[in-house]
Amino acid sequence: NDDTLGRTYDVMRGIEGFLNSTYVHSAFEDEWPTLGELIRADKRLILFQHHADLSYCGSNAIADCPPPFHSYLRYFWQTPWHLREAPTLLNPDESCKYLTYGFSDDRPLILSNHFATEPSYGLPLRAIAEEVNTIEALRERHEACREPGRLGEEFEPNVIMVDFWSVGDVLEYVREENLKRAGVVETEGPTGGPTIGPTEIPTDSPTATPNAEPSEGPTPALPSDPLGGGDGAEDSHSGAVTTLLMPITALLSLMGVAALFPPW
Repeated sequence: NDDTLGRTYDVMRGIEGFLNSTYVHSAFEDEWPTLGELIRADKRLILFQHHADLSYCGSNAIADCPPPFHSYLRYFWQTPWHLREAPTLLNPDESCKYLTYGFSDDRPLILSNHFATEPSYGLPLRAIAEEVNTIEALRERHEACREPGRLGEEFEPNVIMVDFWSVGDVLEYVREENLKRAGVVETEGPTGGPTIGPTEIPTDSPTATPNAEPSEGPTPALPSDPLGGGDGAEDSHSGAVTTLLMPITALLSLMGVAALFPPW
């Protein structure tokens, strides 16, 4: 056991305002806030631990990690992460299923592992990412997973994991899904550029309950385009990097993140 998670917490605690921006889910059975509720409560970060050390998390690392960390294996269903080569990932019979291990059978969140590795050593390859990170591949695979007999219509991932997130159309797909799930349509503005607006007038809804912990301070700045535009980094890879997605929650992985925060 090392104290990686504990040392991570110490680093975050030393950044002014960082912990004040984190959301803590008070009870497992509670409904998760929407992105809009999180933004209005100024709680833009949700932290999940994966394989954290026992010394920091107590006797049960899967269930008992303290705030602001949440157990990934307790809250998430996930699709297979061990697939080799692009055709295997893009075959819904192989990739449209849930792995069964985890802490509970009533997990409320879904993670879609949308990456494949080279066949010999299981290493990521940019060439594979170029094939599977296209908007067509992302749409087709996730639509196929929603078909009857596979994962069904309830398959609405909250997070998508990819290799080389800056390669292809990952951010475009995430933006498209966020807009669709939020009931927003794009139309051409008076200057020829797109404008966005809700398809329905939103009803009043409660905001996420602010955490009592911890200190005051400024919150991190949002991306220049909160809906996911912009050119991103030149090239980014650290295994399967989390790309935030979907309006149910905003999730932050300790591995790396491209954050998209729709403003509704």
